[in-house]
Amino acid sequence: MKLESLLKGQTIRIDTHHWDGKTELKWGTELHLHKIMNRKNTQAEVLIYIADENRELEFRKNFHKEDEIIKNEIRRAFSDKNIRTKFVKDFYKTLKEYQDKIHIKDEKIKRDNMLNAAKRFVELIGLKSNTFECIDKDYNIYYNKESNTYVQVDKYITIGDNREYVINFDKNVNKEH
Repeated sequence: MKLESLLKGQTIRIDTHHWDGKTELKWGTELHLHKIMNRKNTQAEVLIYIADENRELEFRKNFHKEDEIIKNEIRRAFSDKNIRTKFVKDFYKTLKEYQDKIHIKDEKIKRDNMLNAAKRFVELIGLKSNTFECIDKDYNIYYNKESNTYVQVDKYITIGDNREYVINFDKNVNKEH
């Protein structure tokens, strides 16, 4: 499955905007990929709702010309029904495996489980994820040189190709949920 265009120059977080990282992350209409652009000159955000096929893409921080470009990119990435279906099923399976291990008390085991889930998400979008090395223990940041992918595993799983945008995801998103 090749969905790597979803990550090129962008950062994605698996999110519901209501999840505290301790309770069960429920598969439902609020579950989405929250995507931001890794460019200083745009504040563009888009929410891609995974579990609600009736919900349109949600664009935030009005970004005019880029609006259509991003819409078309996402539509192209998910235009093949087989790819879309496989992505959603694999996404759910990975999320479920991750969720089943979130209550583990040992922080190292918990972090390892989150990293394994993040690796599977990276693979879902078509990038290689065989070797991630921890490059910043304070922020739980891992890096895969081969795919130029950064992963932060804390209360959320955040994936992107720019370390600063992964670390500062919360500072770069619209706080109005």
